[in-house]
Amino acid sequence: MGLREITIPELQTILHAHWYWTQGGSSGQRADLSHANLIRADLRATDLDDANLSGSCLKRAILQGAHLAKADLRGADLQGADLRAADLSGADLTDADLRGACLEGAILNKSILTGAVMDEAALLLIERAKGALTTA
Repeated sequence: MGLREITIPELQTILHAHWYWTQGGSSGQRADLSHANLIRADLRATDLDDANLSGSCLKRAILQGAHLAKADLRGADLQGADLRAADLSGADLTDADLRGACLEGAILNKSILTGAVMDEAALLLIERAKGALTTA
């Protein structure tokens, strides 16, 4: 399946509708960015909780501080993505490509990483509950 091209105005509309959806608004809807071409997209601090990003190409995307809790990222290409301090709690990253991604300070509690490729990914995970520092 090929990647779908999304213009900046289309992306803004999708993100706006998703925000309304997360607030329980009747005019909103869950973001469906599956198989989208989001190479080098600047999505820092964006609320994408529960969004569908399966099969998307997010190579070198800026997702610093993004909210991706319970997001569907199965098979997503996140090579070289900046995921510093991103909340990926409960996200499904099955078969995702995270090679060279920066995950410093990212929250990965209950994330599914089955089959994820993490070669040369930068990890510095902070366990907040215990105050311990874990590196991988």
